[in-house]
Amino acid sequence: MELSSQVDTKRAIALNQNEAHPVANLFIHGSQYELQSDADDQLVIFIPFKEKVRIQGIRFVAPANDNRPVRVKLFINNANLDFADCEQRQGEFHASLTASNVMEDSKPLALRVAKFTSVDSVTVFVESSVGGDISALSKIDFFGQVMMGTNMNELKKVG
Repeated sequence: MELSSQVDTKRAIALNQNEAHPVANLFIHGSQYELQSDADDQLVIFIPFKEKVRIQGIRFVAPANDNRPVRVKLFINNANLDFADCEQRQGEFHASLTASNVMEDSKPLALRVAKFTSVDSVTVFVESSVGGDISALSKIDFFGQVMMGTNMNELKKVG
C-alpha cells in the first residue's frame, strides 16, 4: 500500500532547501515541482507520519540530469538530525541511486521490514548528486502498512 496519505506534510522540513523549491513540492504531484538544495548538493529531509507505519519500500523520483541524487541514507524516528549527525551515523538504510531507479514508474527500493517497523518519521539524507551544484527530488513514495494499534476502550471482558 502506498503511504502518501499518512505523511504529515505540514510538519515536513528540509535543511538546505532552496526557498523557491521547498520541501512541500515533494507532496504536489507533477514533475514540474521539485525540492532543490540551496548552498550545495546535500539535503536533510525530515518526513513525519500521522500514525505509526511499517515501511517495506521507498521510491525516489528525480530529474534525469546532474541534479539527480546519487547517495542517500535513511534514518528512522530521529527528528533532530543535522548534517554532521547524518554524515557520522550509519543510518538504517543507504543506497546508491541510478537513473533507472529514480523514475516515476521505477520499482521501489526494498527495505528491511525489521528495521522499518513502528516508524513515526523518516529522515532522508541526500549525500550527493550526480555532479550538479544542487540536488533535486520530485517525489518520495513510501510503501507499507499503517500499524493498527489496540484501542483499549473497545476491549470487552470474555467469560
